[in-house]
Amino acid sequence: MISSDICKSNHPDTIVCLEDSDFWEICFSDILDMDNVELTTTQKRWSGIKSGFAEKLCRFHHSWRVNSIIDLPFKSLWDKYDFVCNVEAGVKRWLFTDTSVRGYDRSVLKKLREKHIKLHLLFLNPMISSRETEYALQLVKEDYFDLVYTVDKDDASEYGFNFTNAVYSKRNITNNHHCSNWKVSYVGAAKNRLPELHAIASIFEQIKSIFYINGVKREERCPLSNVIYNHAMDYAEVLRVVDMSDCIVEVLQKGQRGFTFRTYETICYNKKLITNNVDIKECEFYNPRYIKIYSEIDDELIDFIEDNTMPDYQYDGRYSPVNLYNDILRRERNEEAYNQIGIS
Repeated sequence: MISSDICKSNHPDTIVCLEDSDFWEICFSDILDMDNVELTTTQKRWSGIKSGFAEKLCRFHHSWRVNSIIDLPFKSLWDKYDFVCNVEAGVKRWLFTDTSVRGYDRSVLKKLREKHIKLHLLFLNPMISSRETEYALQLVKEDYFDLVYTVDKDDASEYGFNFTNAVYSKRNITNNHHCSNWKVSYVGAAKNRLPELHAIASIFEQIKSIFYINGVKREERCPLSNVIYNHAMDYAEVLRVVDMSDCIVEVLQKGQRGFTFRTYETICYNKKLITNNVDIKECEFYNPRYIKIYSEIDDELIDFIEDNTMPDYQYDGRYSPVNLYNDILRRERNEEAYNQIGIS
């Protein structure tokens, strides 16, 4: 069990700003469950606006893209509805991600700074994902943030950011089932890997398996009994599939590197993994008895599944966002101590 360095409080002193997605709320839930931490999203920020048209107009008025071109006037007209402008006294820090900060133009960030709130940023995407990181990187260069973190080691080295492990909270999803429903499962979008997914689903068609593949046109589908197409599900549902599976399938997109969240699900919930990701050998928890790296789709995959070895990665909580949170507190304390020495 990972513990925070801070005691429980009746009033939040930390705001975590995420995208409107249950996926990220679950990933950050270890710290969002703390009494002193409050979550905000784009939707929650403007929850005081009851008209759908007014909310769209408000979001346009505060759009970072629009305001990067022309700084729209009269944004203060929306202040009475804005969570940012009405945040409780006592908030000390505000953590953004590279994607969530896109909902905040520079004038809003300046308001937070005027309240003496420390602003921190976490890059969840590598810099090669320029569309996701463009605005956040601009803000970093303009010195809007006190601390900047990234989950990408190369970016940490190149840009001088603080490195942190990927953020993933292990939830209590087990104990609902006495045995697994599926030997093998896959949940994800087709993208450029549909032929490979079909090939893997095909060799597992005669055993208990399920493949949820999204974004597939009707003419691209195959008559496989273990494939369900375009079945949208939230992340809580994905975790239920993980819970009921012995093994998870991961197929990287062409050109993709590094670990995906299938890796973290595998490790946190003690599942086998079939993957084409050769980089997974660098993972601290890699064990060839539990993780099969394939280059060919053949009977070796079936042999791997039929081996009833039960994985135990002895996960130690290192991906929990509590580690990031504690590092932020430590660095803030060090800065405060340094400043006090300077004053004296």
